[in-house]
Parts: sequence; C-alpha cells; structure tokens
Amino acid sequence: MQALFAARRMLSNAVILLRRALRDSTAYHGGGVKILLPPGHMLPVYRSRHHQYDTFLPVLVRQLGEAGVVVDVGANVGDTLAFMVQENRLLRYVCIEPEEEFFSYLKDNCARLEKHYGSLSVELMKALVGDGNKVASLRGQDGTKSAVTDSGGVRTQPLDALLPESRHPLVRLIKSDVDGFDYEVIRSAKAIRHCCAPILYFECQFVDQEQRQGFDCLIGDLIEDGYKTWVVFDNFGGLMLETTDLMTLRALLAYVWEQNVGNSSRTIHYYDLLAYTPKDSDCVSAALADYRARRYR
Repeated sequence: MQALFAARRMLSNAVILLRRALRDSTAYHGGGVKILLPPGHMLPVYRSRHHQYDTFLPVLVRQLGEAGVVVDVGANVGDTLAFMVQENRLLRYVCIEPEEEFFSYLKDNCARLEKHYGSLSVELMKALVGDGNKVASLRGQDGTKSAVTDSGGVRTQPLDALLPESRHPLVRLIKSDVDGFDYEVIRSAKAIRHCCAPILYFECQFVDQEQRQGFDCLIGDLIEDGYKTWVVFDNFGGLMLETTDLMTLRALLAYVWEQNVGNSSRTIHYYDLLAYTPKDSDCVSAALADYRARRYR
C-alpha cells in the first residue's frame, strides 16, 4: 500500500512538472464550479493528500448570515472564494491579491463564479497589504508567493486605507494568507478591528525571529483588544485546540520554531489561527461543531 501511495505521488508530481513546462492551466472544481489554476499550482495535490486542507472557512461563512463583508487578503486565484461562495453567496466579498498572474486568474475565476451563480457581490483589489512602511516584491512558485523586501518593489498599503470607512462596520471576517507577514495584515486593520471586531483567520508562518516576534506581539495585542478565544489548526487543516491562554499560544510558536531551527523533527510547518470576541461565540461554536461532524461523514 505504501508503494502504491508513493507511485501515485510521483505520478502527480510528474504531471505538475509537465504542466509547468507546457504553461498549461489546470481546470479544478472549486465549490462545484470549474476554476482555472496556473501551471504547477499545488492546490489539487494538497487537497487530494490532505482532505481537511483549506476547508474550514467555507464552513464558517455558512454561519455568518446574509449581511456583511468578508475580506480575503492573499486571495490567490480565487479558490477559497469559490468554496466560500458555494456555502454563502449572499455575503459581500472583497478579494485582495497583489501578484500579477494570480490576479489575472482571480478575475477570470470570479467571472466564472458570477456566470454560475448569477448575482454575486465580489470586489477585486490588486494591492500588497501591510503596515505601509515596507517596499517589497513577490517571489515564489507552485501557487504561492511571499513578500520580500526590495527597493524596486511596491509599497504595502494598510487594510484600513484600502477599505472605505463606511464599510468598516460591515466587515464580519478578515482572512489573511500572505506567507509570513500576516501579522502585518491584521495589524494594518486596527480601525476595522476597533470598529466592529470581525472574526480573524490568518496564517501563522514564520521563518525568522522577526516574523516570530511579529506574531507574538500581534497575539498579545489582540488578546488585550478583546480577542480572548483562539482556535488553532495545523497547516493540513486539522483542528488542534481551542484556548484562551496566551502562554499556550506562545508554546505553540516555540514548538514550530524548534523545528525551523533543526532542534526537533518536523511534524507541521505552520498554524492557521482563528480569533474572535464574545459577540461571535455562538457563530464560531456552530461552525466548529459542523467542522468536527464533517470529519466523520
């Protein structure tokens, strides 16, 4: 059986390399709609190997009702959007993606979603979100890119500035996936957080002490601002724990850091963190119960 799994993995990797060489887009069914992925995009492989990968947000938006705005920072090609819209097409979505190729696919896939579902409210923005103090460019492959400080790049823009103040009270959820600088994204939404305390869902991935410290400070600040309850997922989408304890969260950061510096064997690479205030307790509890139940269907 292990040999069969290994052979399947080698075959899927070979197909990815061939498509990348041919610059061949991949058709992928995202939330019941056929969307297109750039050559070499790893989403189909991740979803086939890890069945809970990137599956919580669609469950969560089902609980958000019919009114409000979902902000998707690092929207990539719109794959997460496709699954969220399948579960709740009545919300308004703002998708922000800075990378040229991904943004082109995002526009095309958004058009596909609108054609399939009819009336949708999706606003697309091409911007690099951050605290406004950094100039960076994007580097990477396999369907993901991260910001690297570069004087020839573009200046980051705070989320508070990208969204009009009139829209701040409507924000129900901020999702961020920008590979290492998500603490800057959430930090740049200070006015939005203080206005309406939206649910926060962000990737906690760090490769150096600066990034680790950035997440550590952000978590402490959010707890002081009323985000008392946290849910931790591993990078495969597995639900690990719920906690209100800052020291537990810091211990989890230390756990991955020990692996990053080679002091411990690798088990996971990063966390996805969900943080919310008491006003959303019922909503998140219902989503988590649904998410747990889906594992056994």
